[in-house]
Amino acid sequence: MSSLPTGIVAFLMTDVVGSTRLWQRDAIAMDQALVALDAEVGRIVDGDGGTVITARGEGDSHFAVFERAS
Repeated sequence: MSSLPTGIVAFLMTDVVGSTRLWQRDAIAMDQALVALDAEVGRIVDGDGGTVITARGEGDSHFAVFERAS
């Protein structure tokens, strides 16, 4: 993990809406989708200078921090 910003920061939190139903419908497809989501969130956050603190910390959530909201 890279150095975390201090002071006033911006946070990004994600959640997959309806994920419980999706897991129940097709767990294999959901697992594959979340692997792809983890990669995409990581790529976007890193590309915008942020740091992913937790990927799938609570179920399917992501938590990231940035030095600024822009």
